Amino acid sequence: MKRRVGNPFERASRWMFTKIISGLARTLRDEDLSVAQLAALHLVDQAGELGQSQLAEVLALSPSAASRLVDGLVQRNLLERRESEHDRRIRVLRVAAHGTELLDAFGEERAELIERLTSKLPRAIVKVFLDNVERFRAEEGSSR
Repeated sequence: MKRRVGNPFERASRWMFTKIISGLARTLRDEDLSVAQLAALHLVDQAGELGQSQLAEVLALSPSAASRLVDGLVQRNLLERRESEHDRRIRVLRVAAHGTELLDAFGEERAELIERLTSKLPRAIVKVFLDNVERFRAEEGSSR
């Protein structure tokens, strides 16, 4: 694989990633969460409801590792787990109220950071960027 260091997109993404990940590291420490737990919360939040086996697959976890991860989030009232209405063997996950509060707080922090990082850009450029991100999100959601 050819290294793209020096590519303007790589430099920009590395700089932004550094800003975002350092904030994330503080949040994970403060909330005593792992990256996998935070990823699980975000994945379930994006899906609305997600099967535990689907979560395991997306995170590349064994069923037992996914079960332990989910157990910890359920015990902390961040996720809710119930049996599927269609198949009692399937466990369905949903973000609990406390999990929603936590994700909202993380979202606010990220939004403030990105607003600071883009504050010197012309508003029209930021609008084009945000409009395109929304279009990509919609396209990704419709392809599932």
